[in-house]
Amino acid sequence: MGELTSALAEALTVQDVVKAVADRMLPPFGATGLICQLIENGRLRMVGSAGYPEEFLETVQTFMVSDMSAIVQVLSSRTPHFLSTPREYAEQHPDALGYLYRSGMNAWAFLPLIASDQQIGYCVVSFARPRHFSEEDRSLLIALSGLVAQALERARLYDAEHTRAQELQRGLLPRTLPAVPAVAAEARYLPATEGVQVGGDWYDLIPLSGERVALVIGDVMGHGLSEAATMGRLRTAVHTLADLELPPDELLTHLNELVGDLGDDFYATCLSIPAGCATPSSAHWCRSRPRPTTTPRC
Repeated sequence: MGELTSALAEALTVQDVVKAVADRMLPPFGATGLICQLIENGRLRMVGSAGYPEEFLETVQTFMVSDMSAIVQVLSSRTPHFLSTPREYAEQHPDALGYLYRSGMNAWAFLPLIASDQQIGYCVVSFARPRHFSEEDRSLLIALSGLVAQALERARLYDAEHTRAQELQRGLLPRTLPAVPAVAAEARYLPATEGVQVGGDWYDLIPLSGERVALVIGDVMGHGLSEAATMGRLRTAVHTLADLELPPDELLTHLNELVGDLGDDFYATCLSIPAGCATPSSAHWCRSRPRPTTTPRC
């Protein structure tokens, strides 16, 4: 339980939780299979599995919940259901005869997933051989399912926020680079840290008058919805100020003032490179640092 608790505490996404369960919960019991399904908008969605043939999983996902009485029993009663042999499974749930033996499993523990007194789904811990579930086995599996439910609910909220932040970030970043004269441009947006893919980083290529362009790269400190939204505000401000044909040092000074107005918790960096300059102009701005005084020379 200690090892599983530590692994679940480090798990961020739903997939991280399922992997932690497969790695830490199955081996001590000698279990060989795992299926986790969560209730979303009144329907069950499989969020992870281990040890089952892919063909069996594809078959099961085509069924309605009402077609699988073992799952209906667990969800309706909110209590675990233990089946020690395929014969016991078939006797109690004749509807499973069509797919039971294709699973490759011979004993099952169906466990409801309940978090904050809300049923969020169920998981199945299964075994390649028939197994008698002792009272100790049952008590421990039930206790562990509570830990798993809490971790999955937390991870599901994280995944939902992460998805919203990604959608917001994709909507704020340029979809395509503008076609500008005398310049060939390419861009690739690649997170520097694995697992942290949403934040306040952005880039822009802005056409200017006189066949000039401005290259802008910026970074709002932090990761998440707030940082992505702040990035959108700053990117819009850069476009507006660039349309005024301000020199890079003045543009960054105005951005410094804007970041200062956002509050003490915001910090950002920005690099502005006007085409044709021998030396790029750069500046860091925040409320706690002096404004840049160096004037770029082009």
